Amino acid sequence: MVKISVIIPAYEDGQHISKALDSVLSQHYPDFEIVVVDDGSTDNTPEILRRYIAAGNGKIRCFRQHNQGVSAARNKGIREARGEYICFLDADDIFCPNGLEKRVRALDLFPEAEFGFGLSLLIHKNGREQLFSTEALRGLDLIRPTEGIFYLLKPSQRERILLTKTEAMNTNCVVLRKVLFQRIGYFDEKLSVTEDTDLWNRILLTTDQIVAIRFPLSAYSYFLRRWDKDLLSLYFFQRRTMLNKIALLRRQGFTREHIRGAQRSILKRKYLVYGVEAYRKGMRYAALRLFSKSFSLDRRDLTILPMFLKCLLPFAVREYLRKLRDRLADRGCND
Repeated sequence: MVKISVIIPAYEDGQHISKALDSVLSQHYPDFEIVVVDDGSTDNTPEILRRYIAAGNGKIRCFRQHNQGVSAARNKGIREARGEYICFLDADDIFCPNGLEKRVRALDLFPEAEFGFGLSLLIHKNGREQLFSTEALRGLDLIRPTEGIFYLLKPSQRERILLTKTEAMNTNCVVLRKVLFQRIGYFDEKLSVTEDTDLWNRILLTTDQIVAIRFPLSAYSYFLRRWDKDLLSLYFFQRRTMLNKIALLRRQGFTREHIRGAQRSILKRKYLVYGVEAYRKGMRYAALRLFSKSFSLDRRDLTILPMFLKCLLPFAVREYLRKLRDRLADRGCND
């Protein structure tokens, strides 16, 4: 048995998967395995995987199945995993340096905990790094700080996390004990979206021992890449997120007040996501309206204001600031 298994579902990811694998293989923590589940790829993904396995480091095991979706691929990986702990990595993302060690350390420090989650990085096209997924930790009561980045969440926070935070948890930034799946089950293979949020919700219904890791564990190459085609895809994704959460809360007997609070949290995040995508597509006035709606649902959350102010600036000023930022970033890299 190894200490931790990294589950990588892959489908038509030949363009990215080498970077994902290299980011795990370059980790300093030694006691791990990589379990890749090829979900019926027809591109060069299988060929790339064969090359890595032939390299002979013994860290990678690969399984192939007919295309069944990301939930089925992750579930296959979990069942085949030999690790005491489980974590995930999408084939088009990467692990941050020392991210694997931090995952293991989190559950080792708190043996009573079965689930932990951390932060992620957004890597811009110019190489600039930005902390992302901070919303999952914002405003929570944390106790027993250890080594400056590991915390246990107060048990009383479980309901708040369940109602307002699980949508902000990044699948690539969680770590779980494998035995947890025996109690709560696996990813729901009937769900084509929000399958990860559904699992986090079910976990939170069974445990209040959760570790928060104030450290970036994984990185995105660019923001919202999976939903880059159109805003309609975003709409259906966010709508399904809300409907699944409401159905779960109703089954568990939560009050209407709780459900309304969860709806407001999801709507706030939905308008923010829409706004960022609209801004990226040059739809400045649409983005401004969406950011305003998001801010109106929680006026205590000031993190939306920088994006709001960007929309108010004339195009020439925004371009000047963007180029200035890029020049400063390049100068910092060269120094």
